Amino acid sequence: MPGRWMWAYPNFVRLWAGQTLSLAGDAFTEVALTVWALRLGHGSGLAVGTMLLAASVPRIGLGWLVPLVIDRWDKRRLMWWADAARAAVVAAIPFLPGLGAMWAAVFGVQALGMFYLPAVRAVAPETVPTTQIPAATAALAASQAAAQIAGFVLAGAVVWRWGPTVAFWADAASYLVCGASVWTLTLDRRVWQPRPGPTGDGFVQELREGLAYHLREPRVLHLLAVSAWAGLALNGLTVLGAVAVLRLWHETPGFYGLLMAAMAGGFLFGSTGFSRWHPKGRYGWWIAGGLGLGGGLSVALAWTPSPWAAAALFGGMGWSNAAFLLPMRSWIGQVVPLEYRGRVYATRSVVLAAAGALSAVAGGWLAQVAGVRLGLEVLGATLVGAGWYAWRVPAIRAIAVPAWTGGPSRPATGND
Repeated sequence: MPGRWMWAYPNFVRLWAGQTLSLAGDAFTEVALTVWALRLGHGSGLAVGTMLLAASVPRIGLGWLVPLVIDRWDKRRLMWWADAARAAVVAAIPFLPGLGAMWAAVFGVQALGMFYLPAVRAVAPETVPTTQIPAATAALAASQAAAQIAGFVLAGAVVWRWGPTVAFWADAASYLVCGASVWTLTLDRRVWQPRPGPTGDGFVQELREGLAYHLREPRVLHLLAVSAWAGLALNGLTVLGAVAVLRLWHETPGFYGLLMAAMAGGFLFGSTGFSRWHPKGRYGWWIAGGLGLGGGLSVALAWTPSPWAAAALFGGMGWSNAAFLLPMRSWIGQVVPLEYRGRVYATRSVVLAAAGALSAVAGGWLAQVAGVRLGLEVLGATLVGAGWYAWRVPAIRAIAVPAWTGGPSRPATGND
């Protein structure tokens, strides 16, 4: 959790502030895009699903290049240009005609984010000592969740009062501020500078090395597998939740923003719990339990008649998301060496994007053909299955806080 300890690490504070503001801005665009898709698609789940599909496609098509780019380019310049370009695209969305142009803009923003996110995740662990990585991970997640709570609530009010245009411009401004914060970081040059890779300079060789790292580190590979399994449900649940606002709870599209704020609140609460209790438990237990709980709450959502009860369940789903996501991110940041960390995150992004694309299409199809309730039950059961897999695989269940605490991160080994 954010606290006094942070001020001893000014680079982390700057990165944390920029990321938190950017996340708040993203909430504005998410609400605006969802409202537009529902209105232009006349409440169709396929319209929302197609929007999420457009967001997933660049992660699939470009993701295989990302491990090479973020290691071969200066990370500071890469992060700044990605933020500046995303600001330009988001600011232009109000002037684009129709759903097709909006989907193209979503594609562009996500394509740029493909290069930004793995870079910032590779850099973040270098802003604090290794012993503070779990606290830093939880602080980033908690603050960003708090920003999303405020962002979703304010976004709903802004879209209702002034329309989506102001919401898009607010997000564009947040990208510019976040980009500026990157230039204030005073880290060792080795963190930013391009890296040819440990054993070779060729692009194909580097890609092979990134994939080979997953294959020779069973826990990293199994975490990728369980993440992909869960990813088959998560985007679809987002689609079904947006459609349920209209069909099950008979609210206006703006109520979706309140549901997202409730989920962000649950994530904030879960981040607090992880920050406080992670040294006393095993990461693997958090991962399996969080996935199982999230799936159970999704099934319960299908039979919730009250929109306010649904908001409470969304809060629980946010908590469960924190329970399985934060241990994964913390563990990877602690044990994967810097020269591989960006490639690990980028590889995960590609695989999760493919799962997310399938999930978005499945959610839209289930909403239109099978019904929202059955869709929530099917995808909720999918999450429960991912939790069962995490618990049954010893390599995941045994993941715990690494005992080694000195110096920079090191490769995962059988002794961790």
